[in-house]
Amino acid sequence: AQRLEKVGVEAYCPGRMKMRQRSDRKKKIWVLLLPSMVLVNIDEREKNKVFDVKGVVGYLHWLGQPPKVSADEVLTLKEVTEGKNLPSPS
Repeated sequence: AQRLEKVGVEAYCPGRMKMRQRSDRKKKIWVLLLPSMVLVNIDEREKNKVFDVKGVVGYLHWLGQPPKVSADEVLTLKEVTEGKNLPSPS
């Protein structure tokens, strides 16, 4: 996501901090919610710009089309990963 933003592509890689137990200690690590995926907001005419970034392999496709993620869905994902608006346990 950082490399995409350096070339001017709006990108978001949802993740969260998680505590992992090591044999001798606990350690906080960053865990991706969508492994190997980065959400991008890019104009259709500039969609090949992402391939200027090392490590980008391709776009995810569903039924032959790139899936659309609404701004509201991204905002909700950000709120959940940042600990805001978490659903209350039942």
